[in-house]
Amino acid sequence: MKKLTLLLACLMALILNGPVFSSVQAASSVKQESLDKASAALKEIPDNKKITALGGAKISEEKLKSLKSAIKSISPSGTGIVLLDLKSGKGLSYNAGQSFYSASTMKGPFVASLASAQPSAISASNGNVTATIRWSSNEDYMSLVNRYGKNCMKQWCKKAGVRTSLATHPYTNVSAGELAKLWLQNYIFFNSSSFGKSVGSLYTSPNLSVLHSVLGKKYRTQTKAGWIAGPSFYSGQYRNATNDAGIIYGKHPYLVVVLSNVPYNFSRISRIVTVLGNIADEL
Repeated sequence: MKKLTLLLACLMALILNGPVFSSVQAASSVKQESLDKASAALKEIPDNKKITALGGAKISEEKLKSLKSAIKSISPSGTGIVLLDLKSGKGLSYNAGQSFYSASTMKGPFVASLASAQPSAISASNGNVTATIRWSSNEDYMSLVNRYGKNCMKQWCKKAGVRTSLATHPYTNVSAGELAKLWLQNYIFFNSSSFGKSVGSLYTSPNLSVLHSVLGKKYRTQTKAGWIAGPSFYSGQYRNATNDAGIIYGKHPYLVVVLSNVPYNFSRISRIVTVLGNIADEL
């Protein structure tokens, strides 16, 4: 009877408040050493505007031609791309060293960093956390930043091996290579404990995400998009961006980052995402 009462309580909490966050740790399902190839591939990423194979990936001429055409279709706006199979370390990059306005994509690493550093904050601010990730609420995001500070994000940057200045502003400029490294940390966290998995579940049903809408038809996804065409919520400066980043649980889990200067328009980058999904299935 006690078990039934507890189960009903959890179900009601889920219905009324969103995910039930548990701080009980489970055995790690992701070992850091198993990601050595992926980590090494991310360190290989060059700063150029050429499609570059990573980790010894062999990509067919047909797929390369399709990707080049998709990239060209959004010129002159510009884009930065990283695709990486997290098991083999194979993938590709394009213009991954150029910084783009992050818009709301930085909310993805921030919430993961907060959950890792201060697990109790996730339960205490459940509504803010859920609205930040699922609905991309700027107000709820800033509430979390103002309440808990930026040190958690600074430490996440250190773990990822990217510049800690990315943690200085809630909305900043970031490269595809940097965001990919931050999302590798997200992946490790989401798959290393029951608590991490419960936090990661927030990222599986976003309000807007081209990675989710295109690749989520076939695979489970954990993503956080960002978009803007107008004054920045934080600075008031005029910005353009259509971005998406996350993990796709395909034949092997793989990481995708697509950043652009395209004014808010996900259909403009959906072609790139479709091609990347096709390439990932063959890595």
